[in-house]
Amino acid sequence: MLFEAVKGGGGGQTFLSWTEPGVTRGNHFHLDKVERFLVLEGEAVIRIRRVLGGPVWEYRVNGAAPAAVDMPTLHTHSIENIGDKPLLTLFWTQAIFDPAAPDTYADPVLG
Repeated sequence: MLFEAVKGGGGGQTFLSWTEPGVTRGNHFHLDKVERFLVLEGEAVIRIRRVLGGPVWEYRVNGAAPAAVDMPTLHTHSIENIGDKPLLTLFWTQAIFDPAAPDTYADPVLG
């Protein structure tokens, strides 16, 4: 489920997403788009890796202590619900999604 909270006005796009336990979102990267993830409820692990390889950085986050994690360009990223309840995440990007030019390229963070 996805709920678009803010769009336009020069401030990019903000949306909320619920993710069921055990589900991973993402596994993609962007050439121009920067994203910020903020877990509001539940527990997750955010994984980030440079597109051309290198170490995988893992950030364990939860709604009890919200912390923003930025996804830089040319870094593949994912967020996995590791809890036993739905995960509520707020996502922000500086760019409004354009279906004709999505700037989203599939690339699994792990293997």
